[in-house]
Amino acid sequence: MLINIGRLLMLCVWGFLILNLVHP
Repeated sequence: MLINIGRLLMLCVWGFLILNLVHP
């Protein structure tokens, strides 16, 4: 369960970083 939460959190973080890079 914790592993799934960690993966979801990482995906959210990466998505947020990518959006910031594309739309600064």
